[in-house]
Amino acid sequence: MGTNGIVIQPDDIHVVCGVLLNRETGHVFMGLRRSEAIRPSLWEFPGGKVDAGEDPRAALRREWREELAIDTVVGSLVSRARFELERTYVADLYAIHRADTRHPQALDHDDLAWVELGYAVKHMPCSPGFYLHYQDVLKWVTEQVKCWAPVLAGAR
Repeated sequence: MGTNGIVIQPDDIHVVCGVLLNRETGHVFMGLRRSEAIRPSLWEFPGGKVDAGEDPRAALRREWREELAIDTVVGSLVSRARFELERTYVADLYAIHRADTRHPQALDHDDLAWVELGYAVKHMPCSPGFYLHYQDVLKWVTEQVKCWAPVLAGAR
């Protein structure tokens, strides 16, 4: 997990996305790209482009506010992936530690959902970044669920 040895180059398009885990259900929060977007109607971890000179974590907080009307606390880097589409992209996936998702707004998505990761990878059309990050996310989710299971059991 982490950078996977990938260094961001000056010509790369740097994007960030966030994975938010419901520790009780093991589901992750995902958004469905708008039908008129580039690569439309694909499920993704919400995020967007990092502006020049912008801190990646600050960019992710900004994107979640703009796209979802959600304030977040951004945690550690879970995964980094490089991929080629019309240009070279480097996508950083961060853990979202806290977010008030009681009233999310799909301001830049057609739908929002809490999804079981295995279901998403098998049955939902997802963004290229989702598939590239999948193994690292699966490992991270598994670690988080193991870590939080005793705490959640004691709270019941």
